[in-house]
Amino acid sequence: MSRLLWPWLSFFLAASIIALFAGFFLFLHHVPIKNPQYPSYTLDAAVVFTGHHSRLKAGFSLLHSQRVQKLFITGVEPSLSIFQVISASQTLYPPSQTDISCCIFLDKSATNTIQNVQQTLAWAEQNKVGEIVLVTSDYHVPRSLFIAKILKSPLKIYTFPIKNSLFSPNQELNTNVALTLIQEYGKILITIPSLLFLQP
Repeated sequence: MSRLLWPWLSFFLAASIIALFAGFFLFLHHVPIKNPQYPSYTLDAAVVFTGHHSRLKAGFSLLHSQRVQKLFITGVEPSLSIFQVISASQTLYPPSQTDISCCIFLDKSATNTIQNVQQTLAWAEQNKVGEIVLVTSDYHVPRSLFIAKILKSPLKIYTFPIKNSLFSPNQELNTNVALTLIQEYGKILITIPSLLFLQP
């Protein structure tokens, strides 16, 4: 019996490995490499998924340059105030008190990307937001957009990918970024079954 099963098991194992590698290269293909392009008019909001301070810095820059009307930051540590968030961003354009009062919103409940997207959709609906600029790391963009699509987001989403170069200027492999890409691909594989439970 085992001799009859072995060819099928070998085929299944080989097919699975090929599928994993093909999926990884498909993922890499969807990691944005071009500079973001937006409409010339001011968009409704920028949405920052917290992580590296450069994401926050980009979000505050978009608000300062009036490319967006509002700034929504999701996944903020519950103990942090808006002023601590501004300080952590290392922004060159700290918002005014007026901006803080009218235009900056913090979500302190999300702890993962699925919840980031859920909180964004709820906030956008509440604030009548139809178009956003999503600010997150370039490798995080495919998973974020995939989740938004699965959750049937009505938003028009532009992206502001924070670059994480796989190769250094002298073309040496950046092992830290390579490992991050592999980890992110693993998270995508885990996310797919997780999202199935969220479907009606």
